[in-house]
Amino acid sequence: MIALEDNTPEAYAALKEKAGAIEIVTMPSKYPGGGEKQLIQFLTGREVPSGGMSYQVGVLVQNVATAWAVARALRDGEPSISRVVTVTGKPIAQPQNFMVPIGTMLEDLIQAAGGFSQRPGKVVMGGALVGAAQYDLQTPVMKTTSCVIAFDEAESRTPDATPCIKCARCVDVCPAHLLPLKLEAFGMNERFDDAREFGALDCIECGACNYICPAKRPLLQYIRFAKMEIIARDKKPS
Repeated sequence: MIALEDNTPEAYAALKEKAGAIEIVTMPSKYPGGGEKQLIQFLTGREVPSGGMSYQVGVLVQNVATAWAVARALRDGEPSISRVVTVTGKPIAQPQNFMVPIGTMLEDLIQAAGGFSQRPGKVVMGGALVGAAQYDLQTPVMKTTSCVIAFDEAESRTPDATPCIKCARCVDVCPAHLLPLKLEAFGMNERFDDAREFGALDCIECGACNYICPAKRPLLQYIRFAKMEIIARDKKPS
């Protein structure tokens, strides 16, 4: 089964023509519908258990870049040496997609997109909600790099967080059905056992909770911190 969002009719038509017996399905263009567990539930009705893996419900999920890399390796004998990277954002003069060798510096990639048309506030590798800001542009494209976004100075300002008002908007939008406001508090206070109990490891780090929070709390940052600590503890020899 190949799934794609319903706002890409040309891609749907092209795949439908070539797919043969493979089923081509569309799903609503709603973030973060591409999350593995969310995708499985929408397409098959199967729910991956908390702490579980997709194979436990009889499903394997591969994104298009991985599937293409596998095809090149097995069909053409070509190792994974390049990938498609989107370069976009207000300060980018000519936003576009590039096929670039892994190891290409961000500086060269941005220059290929016409450079900056205005002073950037920050450059993020990854998505707008979950990407990581880069210290400088001498950072190489890695095998997991899919997007480079430049933000202008106004977009780059970090809002001042205010106390949580318990509005539960973060709970409403969480695709993993977690309690982000609780997990943030556990991460902030280093209550990692409680974070584990409340499903921190099931967080897909989509950033929806950060985006919706009217108090501008750094929810995802503390949830990530809790996850990293839990995983580090699990790796320590007993």
